[in-house]
Amino acid sequence: MQENETALMIASKEGHKDIVYFLLQMKASVSHKDIKGATVLFVTASVGNYEVLKMLLNNPRAIAEINTKNRVSLYKNSLPLNI
Repeated sequence: MQENETALMIASKEGHKDIVYFLLQMKASVSHKDIKGATVLFVTASVGNYEVLKMLLNNPRAIAEINTKNRVSLYKNSLPLNI
């Protein structure tokens, strides 16, 4: 666990889909940034957890938080993803 990581970040990068689903339903923050400035979308894409990434991309709050820096990294890390 890195400093400033949320439960959603940890569950997402470790592939705990049921926990991610629950946290999204409870309106967990999708805009929070860890100590390196990464959001949950960036963290999930960077570890290649495509099933959870699909869940996040289907969440309107997560999509609204993609910024320019994450957009590039998200694209590079999710090329094999067919959404």
